[in-house]
Amino acid sequence: FLSLSSNKQPCFCNFREQQRLFFLHVQTSVVVFFKHIKCEPIIAAPGDDVILPCRLDSQEDLRGFSVEWFKLDMKPDPQGRVPFVFLYWRGQIITEHMSESFILRVSLNQDGLKRGDVTLKIRNVSLQDEGKYSCFIPGKNFRETVQLVVGEFALQVLPHMKNICPEHLLQGLLFVCLRVSR
Repeated sequence: FLSLSSNKQPCFCNFREQQRLFFLHVQTSVVVFFKHIKCEPIIAAPGDDVILPCRLDSQEDLRGFSVEWFKLDMKPDPQGRVPFVFLYWRGQIITEHMSESFILRVSLNQDGLKRGDVTLKIRNVSLQDEGKYSCFIPGKNFRETVQLVVGEFALQVLPHMKNICPEHLLQGLLFVCLRVSR
């Protein structure tokens, strides 16, 4: 979490894996907690590495289970099969059933599997990677879906405006992430 209690506080912003330091001028104390909410999209710029979260509430060892990641809008191959973004089966990564565009760019943390975490990392995302991804663990009948948005974005700070949702305000400043190209 980020705690702001004096007039000038540092805020860190990660952009393309480089940390930038900004100072915000605030009038009063505020505490903001940052938490990933599954319905929120993952936002990235072309060339970024992204993490698509997927984990069981229990920290159960999943190394003996199958894990299937697929993109919901992916087109079928000539045989009518939809290739996986990532396929883990019986302790092995099965690349022959994965989309060629993902084989060298995706990974699953083996230590995470021991704790019920099958979060997928995609390296060097492109505009074509944008879409909805689904994580499925057949042996647990567990499924989670996450939206990936890829584009060029700019952060714009706007002055206080009326009729804006309070959760978007930070003491009179509104932070808006704008897509500037597609």
